[in-house]
Amino acid sequence: MRIHRLARSARFASQHWPSWLLAYAALSVAAHLLRNPYHGFSLMLPQGGILLAALLVLPSTHRRERLRLVGAVLLVDSGLRIGLQDMPPLAALWVSAPLVAQAWLGALLLRHIAPDGSSPDTQRGILQFLLWGCLLPAALSSSLTTLGLLDAPGLFLAEWLWWFIQRLNGLLLFAPLLVLVFRPAFDAATEARERPPHWESVTLWALTCLASALIFSVSNPAGRALATYSFLLTPLLVIAAIRLPLTTSLFVVLSASLVASVADALGAGDTPASAQRSLIAVSVFLLINQMVVWLLGALIDERHRVLRRVQKMRDMYEMLSNANQALINLKLTPLQLYQRMCEIIVAESDFYLACITPLQAARPGSAGRPSSVICARQGSGLLAAGEWCHPDEELVRQAQAKRRHVIRHDWRPGASASPPRDEPGTMAAFPIRPEDKPVQAVLTVFSLRRDGFDADMVRLFDELAGDIAFALTMQADRQRLKLASEVFEHSHESIIIADARGRILDVNPSFTRITGHSRREVVGHNPRLLQSGRQDRTFYEALWHSLLTKGHWAGEFWNSRKNGEHYPQRGTITAVRGEDGQIEHFISVMEDVSAQVQAEQKILNLANYDALTGLPNRLMLESRFQHAVEQAGDAPLALSVLFVDLDEFKHVNDAMGHQQGDLLLQLVSARLVGELRDGDTLARFGGDEFVVLLAGRRQEARSLAKRLIRSVRQPYRLDEQPVHIGCSIGIAQAPRDGTNLDELIQAADTAMYQAKARGRGIYAFYSSDMQHQAQNRLTLRVELDGAIQRNELRAYYQPKLGIADDGIIGFEALVRWQHPERGLVPPGNFIPVAELSGQIAAIDRWMLEAVIEQLARWRRQGRRILPVAVNVSASLFSRSDFVDELTRWLGESRIPGHDLELEITEHVAMFDLDYTLATLQALKRLGVALSIDDFGTGYSGLAYLRDFPIDTVKIDMSFIKRVHEDEKNQGIVRAIIALADTLGLHTIAEGVETEKELAFLKRQGCWGYQGYLFSPALAADEIEHRFLALEARQGMRLDR
Repeated sequence: MRIHRLARSARFASQHWPSWLLAYAALSVAAHLLRNPYHGFSLMLPQGGILLAALLVLPSTHRRERLRLVGAVLLVDSGLRIGLQDMPPLAALWVSAPLVAQAWLGALLLRHIAPDGSSPDTQRGILQFLLWGCLLPAALSSSLTTLGLLDAPGLFLAEWLWWFIQRLNGLLLFAPLLVLVFRPAFDAATEARERPPHWESVTLWALTCLASALIFSVSNPAGRALATYSFLLTPLLVIAAIRLPLTTSLFVVLSASLVASVADALGAGDTPASAQRSLIAVSVFLLINQMVVWLLGALIDERHRVLRRVQKMRDMYEMLSNANQALINLKLTPLQLYQRMCEIIVAESDFYLACITPLQAARPGSAGRPSSVICARQGSGLLAAGEWCHPDEELVRQAQAKRRHVIRHDWRPGASASPPRDEPGTMAAFPIRPEDKPVQAVLTVFSLRRDGFDADMVRLFDELAGDIAFALTMQADRQRLKLASEVFEHSHESIIIADARGRILDVNPSFTRITGHSRREVVGHNPRLLQSGRQDRTFYEALWHSLLTKGHWAGEFWNSRKNGEHYPQRGTITAVRGEDGQIEHFISVMEDVSAQVQAEQKILNLANYDALTGLPNRLMLESRFQHAVEQAGDAPLALSVLFVDLDEFKHVNDAMGHQQGDLLLQLVSARLVGELRDGDTLARFGGDEFVVLLAGRRQEARSLAKRLIRSVRQPYRLDEQPVHIGCSIGIAQAPRDGTNLDELIQAADTAMYQAKARGRGIYAFYSSDMQHQAQNRLTLRVELDGAIQRNELRAYYQPKLGIADDGIIGFEALVRWQHPERGLVPPGNFIPVAELSGQIAAIDRWMLEAVIEQLARWRRQGRRILPVAVNVSASLFSRSDFVDELTRWLGESRIPGHDLELEITEHVAMFDLDYTLATLQALKRLGVALSIDDFGTGYSGLAYLRDFPIDTVKIDMSFIKRVHEDEKNQGIVRAIIALADTLGLHTIAEGVETEKELAFLKRQGCWGYQGYLFSPALAADEIEHRFLALEARQGMRLDR
């Protein structure tokens, strides 16, 4: 006990910097006293090791204390060198400052770069401590000291080696030993191996010191490298490393090193140079021995810790198995069950104290109160009623209130517990709570070790508490039912009752459900008919040996169902003995755990695959990418990422419903998968976005992108209707566009948006300037939200003329954006962004309201009204309230429907045909004229031109531009005009800019045109001034 008190006092003192300063000063004086009287060399330099240990042992929160210690050490060390060694102040400071900086740097590196090195009792920790705490700081400090004190430049290497070896010696001999002894987490109970008898430790220490003195006391006048028989010291140090704890073996090495230094110095030669060489050689030799003992001792300690943990887990599982055996004993009352649990815990584990506190039944609305405590103590077994030993009432209350385990470190048992040592341990409380019921009792367990409850221990005791709760529930059920046959009939586990010869007497319904064998098929047979063949003969011999000797067996094994399927089961087999002690029956209670295995597989699938399409999700995509990177190794990474986004999917989803949208995603997924190779990965990224991970470079990616676009654009049939969609693809390549998956996906996503901006249905490779464009689009999107709210949009009007007489037949309203800084922004700069972001519907609504309001204003002014056409996007058209909203706007403004014309694109035709036709017919009943805009650029079809109530077909400007020179465009324009004439529809050509283009259109019989040849789009007041006012006065057509 006195030794323990001394150890605690020393450990307490090590947490305060004055104690380290005192030790530093004392050992520095001792080092001076042990200086060689002939040559002046100190036989040991412990200062660096002491200061490094102090900085590591002092709590990391005590930053000011460490700073005070460093400053005080610098003053003390400099003063001692000036006072005791007669060094000039500047030279003393030059030697002391690098020494202090060496320790500070080593502690800093170990804390922030190599934290495992702060506890150098493992192989990893030792290597980190050696590199970051010793070698690097010692090399730097020795270089600084040598540069400051060197007189002859040619002797730099020799002087540097002298300082490096001595400072490294001080670090390695003192710092690890002090850190391991005084580290705050150190606890004698946590040592990796048992301490040997004191006589053995003392004997090994004495023999090692004696051998060191004899070996290194041999006269060495020439300062030769090493004593002749120095190798004889190594076996003794190895034996110490094997037999003694790590701290003790390090102390033995330190003692031997000091003795060797003293002995060698006494006969090291007649000159300082020879003595210096001899001391360097001895130091190197001792450093090698130090590392051998250190690494070997740590390796042995690690092995012992692993073995001890394995043994502990075996003991715990054995304890848990025995506890489970006690739990299935139906004859035990709850009090007897608690007593047995406490006895098993302390008897079959290294836990010192186990208690169960039953809680009295509480009144409604109040918590249960602690009742008498059942306790068992290691070595004493179950404590009698008079031996009162309460665990910790507060801990019990916390476990009861929180309904989960509670752990308290540094807990001290009461005097009645009689702990074997006066040091704190760990107390843990585990609530025993049957399912859907309040806590009935609390299990408290005390360990003498501060780390007695790791995650595995907590899990085991949680399981044990759950098992006890389950047993209490089963007992209550059995007491309530009173009939064992009810338990037998309703148990979820397979139950087999066999006679003493192993023949089956009865099985419960769960047996039939699990195995597929009926009761009649198995009664009278041996249970071996269920064997799966996965267990060998040795397994069954051990099972029968346990049954015949212990009376029970518990475990898990595989059986076979009637259909030949193998399944895992877990449970117990118990031998039931009669009054004469002979075995009469065997009862097997087994649980089919195959559902758990299937559930785990299902959870794995849900975590890694998309539920709708069955494709890998982001998590699985990341795993496949990492696998590809690992397979590539050091070779160049040849991967491409394709970001696939479906065009017009949102419109289909809105028009036809989410159910049809989900079906479309499944159909698209199947097509995409069909275009991939076996080694490629297709993942659903979210919504209508997919990502392809392709093992290949630019050519392979381009080829795959073409195939995917071609496959996706083929028509689909949803709800017996044809549907057309497309896809835009962005491509990024590793490592050019990124080295991790997130970077590549972001680059591919940026390229995909570029592809959409270029017209959709195409692919684009990522380039560095796309990121800037993406940022601009994002900025434009945010500004566009504000533009709609701040009413910065403007409606401009472009005249439409009849080709026959060049008279104005109406206007088309075109949106412009009056930006406060950029001025008037044309639609080509922001409409594509609005379409991608979904803002186009809001812009269309604004345009319709603005045009209807303008028509009402003109009508109030008495001007002649000509029809105004407004573009309606598929997003707005697909809204179910579109017609009602338009009707309300027209009614509120008192504008007749024939003053308004709506232009829709061909994309509308690919949605729900019934909805589209009904919507168009409702618009016609309002008197609104209808036009197909940009005809020929989408999924053109004759059926909707025939069935839909369309008035006009507008020929896209891409066919009009230089049509008089392009024969292909001429053929297209002739075909469109002829088709429209056949169906009784008007045709208007867009984008007419030259007289030659207009002349060609006249020859083909086109009905009307619009474009810059006559007028660009103008503001409303300009339209009034140039056109409407003149027509209002003269009532005649306007010639060009």
